[in-house]
Amino acid sequence: MKKRMSFRKLISSCHFYMEDMTVNDVKDWFKLVMKEFCVMVDPGTDFKDYITPDKTPVFSVKEAALLNRVMNKAIKVCKADNVDIFQIAVNVDAMFYPTQLVLLRSAKCFIDTNTGNTFKIVGGKIDLEEPVHLDDIEISDWFDSLDVNDTLIVQNTISNYGSTR
Repeated sequence: MKKRMSFRKLISSCHFYMEDMTVNDVKDWFKLVMKEFCVMVDPGTDFKDYITPDKTPVFSVKEAALLNRVMNKAIKVCKADNVDIFQIAVNVDAMFYPTQLVLLRSAKCFIDTNTGNTFKIVGGKIDLEEPVHLDDIEISDWFDSLDVNDTLIVQNTISNYGSTR
């Protein structure tokens, strides 16, 4: 199992990112947090609320407070530069957890051909918050509406991730 970054090193790196922070620093800081703590960074979630599958907090109270201070600064920097911090998080997340998103034109959504998750398009952006897995879609409602090309993409995706369909 990977050894965690020491609190002293965390303090040092957070202070480094706090000074004259730029949008590129925000990206680099997200990468650091993801790499060191194996978590996906969500700018809308307090670090004290990050938990493992067995409900153990990922961060100590001190670590969470420090990370939250840096996140608040990152939010201000991105807002001042008119940059969507949530999009930065998605882009950095994709570096660590690659997906293969393909547009299904006839369904007006995207599909991750590695996992079988589908994502709606809301306001011209991909809604990554509420994926729907192909196994959870009623066949008669959705699959029949796909054009030939999209049907092939979906069939290939199903065969790739090993659905029981």
